[in-house]
Amino acid sequence: MFAQEDVLEDIDEKQDFGSLLKVLRVNKRVKQSEMVALLPGWTPSMYLRLESGETAPAFDQLLPIYRAFQMAGIGFPLSARHQFVERARSRIEGKKTYRDQHSDAEWAELRYQLTRMSSPPDASPAPAHVVTKPLLAETGHLVGREDWREELMEVLTCTPRAKLVIITGPAGVGKSSELNWLASSLLYERPFFSRLILCDFRAVERMNDAQEAFEVFVGSLLAELGLSPPQPQTPPLSLDQQATVLLEHLEQAAQPVIVLLDHGECLLGEQDVLAPCWQRFFTRFLRSQHRATLLLATNRWAGWYNGEQRFVVEHELPPLPAEKGVLLLQQSGLDSVPVPLLEQICDNVGGIPLCLEWVAALVKQPLVLDEWDEFGQGESPLAVQGAVSPPTLTQAVQRLLAEPHIFGGSLADAIAPLLERIIATQHLSIEAQNLLHVLAVAAIPLAKPALQVFCPQGPRPIKELRNACMLVAYPKRTQLLPLIASAVYRQLSLEQRHEQETLLIQAYSAWVQAGKFQEGSSEQGAVITELIALLLKHHRLLEATELLIYYNWLIFNLGYGLRLARLAESVMPRFDWHMTEDNECGGLMLHYMLSPFLGKTINSANRFLDYQRIRNAVFAGKVILKPLTEMSITHHMMVHLMNELRFEEAQEVLSACRARLEPLQHSNLDLQASLLEKRAMLLGTWSEYAEEQGEIQTARSLQEQTIALYRQSSVLLVNHEEPLPLKDYRFKKRLAYCLTNLSYELNRIGQYEEALQVVERSIALKEQGYGEIGAVAASYGEKSQILAGLGRFQEALLFDEKAVAEVQRLAHTGYTLSQEEVWVYLVNRGRLYLRVGRVDEAEQLLREARPHIQDRRRVYRMFADKALEEIEQWRRQATAPEHQLDWRWVE
Repeated sequence: MFAQEDVLEDIDEKQDFGSLLKVLRVNKRVKQSEMVALLPGWTPSMYLRLESGETAPAFDQLLPIYRAFQMAGIGFPLSARHQFVERARSRIEGKKTYRDQHSDAEWAELRYQLTRMSSPPDASPAPAHVVTKPLLAETGHLVGREDWREELMEVLTCTPRAKLVIITGPAGVGKSSELNWLASSLLYERPFFSRLILCDFRAVERMNDAQEAFEVFVGSLLAELGLSPPQPQTPPLSLDQQATVLLEHLEQAAQPVIVLLDHGECLLGEQDVLAPCWQRFFTRFLRSQHRATLLLATNRWAGWYNGEQRFVVEHELPPLPAEKGVLLLQQSGLDSVPVPLLEQICDNVGGIPLCLEWVAALVKQPLVLDEWDEFGQGESPLAVQGAVSPPTLTQAVQRLLAEPHIFGGSLADAIAPLLERIIATQHLSIEAQNLLHVLAVAAIPLAKPALQVFCPQGPRPIKELRNACMLVAYPKRTQLLPLIASAVYRQLSLEQRHEQETLLIQAYSAWVQAGKFQEGSSEQGAVITELIALLLKHHRLLEATELLIYYNWLIFNLGYGLRLARLAESVMPRFDWHMTEDNECGGLMLHYMLSPFLGKTINSANRFLDYQRIRNAVFAGKVILKPLTEMSITHHMMVHLMNELRFEEAQEVLSACRARLEPLQHSNLDLQASLLEKRAMLLGTWSEYAEEQGEIQTARSLQEQTIALYRQSSVLLVNHEEPLPLKDYRFKKRLAYCLTNLSYELNRIGQYEEALQVVERSIALKEQGYGEIGAVAASYGEKSQILAGLGRFQEALLFDEKAVAEVQRLAHTGYTLSQEEVWVYLVNRGRLYLRVGRVDEAEQLLREARPHIQDRRRVYRMFADKALEEIEQWRRQATAPEHQLDWRWVE
C-alpha cells in the first residue's frame, strides 16, 4: 500500500475536494458505507454526491468530515491537511448559488482546530491500562426473548444509529438480566465491537436522588475511560463541566462506547419527569458527534421529547410468552407439575420472570446444608434437590392458584406480602432471616470473608436465600434481588437499620483485612468507601480517618472523595464531635483531607497547629493512633516547616516520631519504608536549598545521604513478597514512587546510566497501574531529562512530549495539583530546548513558567534561573554554550 504522501502527489492539483476524500478513503480501503456510519445524519447518496464533486461541503460540515476520517483510521499529514482546507475553500467559494462565504479569520480558526484534532493532548502512547470488566450476573439460564435481542442488536448497528435507547418494562420483567446478557455478548462474543461500561444505580435507587445518580454516572464513566475524576481543588468542577470533559472524550474515542444504565428510575424527579440535570446532559449527548450509545433500563418512563428524537429509541421488554414461562418454571424445579397448571401460573403473574421464580420458591423446600468449601463454586441453586414428591408440588401449585389475589394490585405493592409468604412457606431459619435483613442494607455484593461474619457456622443461610430465589445469580458474590432488598429495607425500623449497619462494619472490616477482591476491578475501593461511610454515620471518626489515610490513594483515584466529603459535612454537625479526644482528632484530620473536595481552601499554618495538638495528645497517651496515621501527621507538619525553610525544626519533628515508633519498625515494612522516605524527602529538599544558597559542599553531603536512603528503601520493598493483593499493590506503588525520586537524585549528580535504569523500572510499575494520579508523568519527565544528559536528545524530546501530554490531560479534567505541576514540566521542557539549541523557545517557556512555580517546588525556580542565566551569558558572548548541540541535527 502506498503512503498517503505518495498518493497525494498523484492527485491533479486542479481536482476538487471530493477527489481528495476519495483518494484518501480508497488508499485505506475504507468503504463509503463505513464513512456514512461515522457521519450522523448523512445518507449514502449525500456522501456519494460529495465525493463525486456534484455537491460542495458546507463550511460547518468540514470539522465533522475530518473527524469521521480520523475515526475511520485515515490520518492527515501536514500536506494532506493543507489540501483538505484549500480544496474545501475553493469548492465552497466557487459555488454559484447558495453562497457560503467565510472570512480569512474563520478559515484560520478551522486550520487551528484541524491541527488540534490531528495532535490531541493524549496523542502520545498511553500507559498500559487494565480494562476493568463489570461484575456480570449469570445469563446462561435465561429463556425466550431471542427475537427481542435480535431487534436490540439491530438498533445498535443500524444507520443512522441510535444514541439513546430506553428499555422499559415492569419491575421483575428481566431488564437487568437482559442488560447482563447484552454485556456478556459484547464482552466475550464481540469484543471488537465496542468499549462496554455497565453502571448500576441500585446503590442510590432507594434514595431516589437523580442528582446523585448523575454524579455516580459521570464519575464512573470518567474513571472507566481513563480520565481520573477530579481531585481536591478550589473551586471544584461543576457537574456540567465534568459532563463537558466526558463528552469531549467520547467525541475523540477511537472505539465505539456502549454504556448500560440499570435501574434508571433514579433519573426521574417529581411526577416521574426526567430530572433537569439529566435533561441537559441527554440534550447535549444527542447533539454531539460521537460513536457512543446509552442504554437505559427503567420500570418508569413518562417520555422525554426535548432532544434529537431521531437518535432516540424506546424499546419495550415484553413479558415472557406462555410457552417460555412454562419452560422457566420447569427449569426451576416444577417439571413434574402438569403443563396446564404452569400455564395458569404464567397467566396469573403476567409473564413476569421474577414472579415465576418466586412461585417456584413457594412450592419447594430449602436445600440441604453445604460446607464452606462447596460455597462460591458457581453451582446451580438446583444442584441438590430437596425431598419433595411430584404430588406435593402439584398440590402446592393448586393451593397457590386458589388465592387469585396473591399478585393483586401493582407489582410493587405485592412485593411485601409475597415476601412474607415465601419466608413462611420456606421456613427460613432465624439465621437466614437475619442475613436477609443485613443484605437488604448492604449496597454492594458481598464476598466470602464478609459473609463468614454473618454465617460463622457455614453457608446454610445463604443457601436458604438462594433456594428461595432471593439472590442475584453471582457465582462468588451474594446480593439480594433489588426488589426484595427494597421490600425488606422498607420494613426495617431506624434502630434495625442501625443494627445491620453495625454488622456490616464488622463484615467489611473482615473483608478488607483478608484483602481478597475481584482482580482487575474497583471492588476494593467500593468496599473501603462503604466501610468509611458507615463509620462516619456511626460517629466513629477516628476509625474512618485512619482507613482514609491508609487507602486515600485508592479511594480518591476512583472518584469517591466528593461523596465522602459531602457525607462528613452532613454528619459531623449533627453531634458534638469535640466531646472525646478520639473523635476530635479524627474530625480535624477529616476536615483537612476532605474539605478541598468541597472547594474549601486549607490554611497550612492552621493545619500545622491542629496537627501539633493531635501530636501532643498522642505523646501524652490521650489518643492512640496507628503508626501510619502518626506518619501522616508528621508528614504534613514537616512539609509546612520545610516550605518555611525551617529544616532543623522539621528534622526534630521527624526524629521524635521515629523514636516513638522505633519498637514497631522491625515488624512493619510499610512503616520502615515510610520513615526512610520522610528522611530522604527532608534531606533532599534541604540539599536543594543549600545549593540555591551556594553552599555546594553541604548540598552534596545531604544529597549523598538522600540517595542512600532511597536505595535502602527500594531494596526493602523489592525483597519483600506480599501474598495479599491489596497490600502488594500498596508496596509496589510505594516502590514506584521511591524509584522515581532516586532517579531524580542520580540524574542531578550525573549518574545518567544508572538513573535511566532506575526510572525505567519506575515507569514499568506505573504503567501497570501502581501509582497515584499523575505519577507516570513524573517518571516520563525524569526520563526525558536523563536522556538529555546522555545526549540522546531525540528520545528526550519524545518523553518530554509524553510527560507534558499526560499532565495537561489531568489538568484538563480539573485535577488541581496537575494544573500547578504543568509549570514544572514547562521548566523541564525549557531546559531541554536549551540543550538542543532552541534558545528562543527555551527562554519564552522559562520566563512564562517561573512565576507560577509553587514554594514546595522551589528547586525548579532555581533550575529556571540557571537556564536563563546561561542564555544571557550565551547572548553576551554571541556563542553557544559548550554543551549545546546543533539543533539542525536533532530535529
